[in-house]
Amino acid sequence: MRILYDKIVKLLLFFSLIGLFVYWITGLFSPSASAQTMSNDNYILQLQELDVSMSKPTIKNRTLGVSDQQASEQKPEPNYKIQAGFVDDKSKSPFTFSVSETLIDFSTLSPTNPIKRSNKLAVSNGSANGYSVIASEDRELSSSPTSNVASASSGFILDTTCDNGLCSEARSALWTNPLTYGFGYRCENIVGTDCASGFSEVEFYKQFANASKSKKPQKVASATNTGKNKTVQITYKVNVSGTQQFAFYSNTITYIAVPNF
Repeated sequence: MRILYDKIVKLLLFFSLIGLFVYWITGLFSPSASAQTMSNDNYILQLQELDVSMSKPTIKNRTLGVSDQQASEQKPEPNYKIQAGFVDDKSKSPFTFSVSETLIDFSTLSPTNPIKRSNKLAVSNGSANGYSVIASEDRELSSSPTSNVASASSGFILDTTCDNGLCSEARSALWTNPLTYGFGYRCENIVGTDCASGFSEVEFYKQFANASKSKKPQKVASATNTGKNKTVQITYKVNVSGTQQFAFYSNTITYIAVPNF
């Protein structure tokens, strides 16, 4: 029996969209910016050239002049401080997300002989206060992209329910029995401890959230702190019975990295 499995990982970086938005906004404050004045019955607020350096605010006849907001500077006082400009030094460290392999081939599978493959997800989030990586599959492993009825007899390798029959996209369980069939994954920490909960025990697996069944993507890794090259390993496991149809099976796993702000 020869059963092959292809995996194509889509990388969707929401941060790249945010970066374009920020670039467009900062373009509004170019060196050609002109002075503006806002006032009411009690105060006049004057804003002047926003592109050089911070100047000390002054109050004269209830007129506040502030200039040069693009530079970051703090003005300490006995009981408070005034802070202006873009003060987030972490912006020098971009948010990046990478996947080590985007094609996973299980090659020939034999009944009751589980096969494992793995790749690595790496995140550097120096520009964000943490991150999350969520994942989903477009469907269960299928020999036909047009088939809608998922069953082992209709050209599908079903998602595993683990040895106790209870694991799902949100719940992990032990999967070691060679007579337990299906497809699943687990997460292992390589750099950092960012794997989602449920994988602290060896050989505990989950299903991927199935988009064809309207399942919501589930978190596979996350952190609330900054770091560089935070890495997890995703191990994919597939096991088939002797009655599994001879075919080429495939599906698509989508990972989405989302920075926290």
